[in-house]
Amino acid sequence: MTVFLNSFNFEFILTNLKNFITYKKYILAACTLSLSLTIPYISYATTQDNLDDANQKLEELRQQQADISSDMSDLVSQIDDINRSLTEIDEKMQDLSDKIDDLSMQKEELDKQKTEQYAAMKLRIQYMYEHGSQNALDIILSSQGLSDFLSKSEYVTQLSSYDRRMLEKMENIITQIAENSDELEKDYASLDKLKSESSRQSERLNALLDSKQQELASNSDDITKFEELALQYEQQLEEERIREAEEAAKREQEKNNSLNAGGNNYPHIDYTASDIDMLAAIIECEAGNQSYEGKCAVGSVIINRVRNPRFANTIQEVIFAPGQFSPVASGRFAIVLARGADSACVEAATAVLNGYINVDCLYFHAYRGSIDDDKLIIGDHVFF
Repeated sequence: MTVFLNSFNFEFILTNLKNFITYKKYILAACTLSLSLTIPYISYATTQDNLDDANQKLEELRQQQADISSDMSDLVSQIDDINRSLTEIDEKMQDLSDKIDDLSMQKEELDKQKTEQYAAMKLRIQYMYEHGSQNALDIILSSQGLSDFLSKSEYVTQLSSYDRRMLEKMENIITQIAENSDELEKDYASLDKLKSESSRQSERLNALLDSKQQELASNSDDITKFEELALQYEQQLEEERIREAEEAAKREQEKNNSLNAGGNNYPHIDYTASDIDMLAAIIECEAGNQSYEGKCAVGSVIINRVRNPRFANTIQEVIFAPGQFSPVASGRFAIVLARGADSACVEAATAVLNGYINVDCLYFHAYRGSIDDDKLIIGDHVFF
């Protein structure tokens, strides 16, 4: 919207500014979550400080969130390792249990064979004791000779020795099985102890993981609160900037009506709200710490260039002309433009656009000392 500031249409400007403010409020209200905390009216600079503090707190909370998430990832990895270890322990314990069962079955079978062998041997001994003499006579009578008799006698002796050897062999095997079983039982007990320790460690880690999850939830709630708070500060900054622009327009109109010294009144130029924002931003970058006259002088140079055929004929093109303004090249101009210039710079920009041109110059630079004493000096700048 092109604005013509003069006594005829000043009311028209105010009406449109009010409509614009109302429109912005509706947009911001639709985008802002309802907060229980109400922010009272404070200055633009204070609101900006509060917004910076809220954003800094958000950065801290997001870093905490990243740290908590990293801790949780480590805990999950440790728990997974323990669970894999518990699975391996269970498999080993099952294998040992199977081996112990096998040895127990072998021992039972050998015990049975030993009992049977021992019973058979007792029967043979008992038979030989009860029928010993007859057996000896039978052996003699049935023998074909001395050699046959000795062979049969040796057979009886060998049978008794066999019984003893078999019993001793079985006893040794049973003893070995018992020893092996004892070793397996010890291994099983060690694994069972390790399983208990690992299970307790898993419980501790899971409890710590639960605590971290609660901490993460609380952190997320805090982030949401500060995001909402920062959004509300941004809304207030926008409202303050628009209000200050409206008040500056009023003051400049009143000043222009009574201005008769300190500068030259030129016909106003057509400009838009965007022109005010850009001119105020470059004034803040170049003369933000200067007096009102120093700020207007920088703005006057911009407007003088717009009117001069040697330069571009729009404020935007003059400001963005290659190699002309260092804040544009450094990126500072873009930052100030994005957040909005301060009220003093907006006021100076509005005055210049309304015709308050206090220098008839096209250039300026920082004061360099006595070398510039013969030039027009306003504050820290030399104009020529």
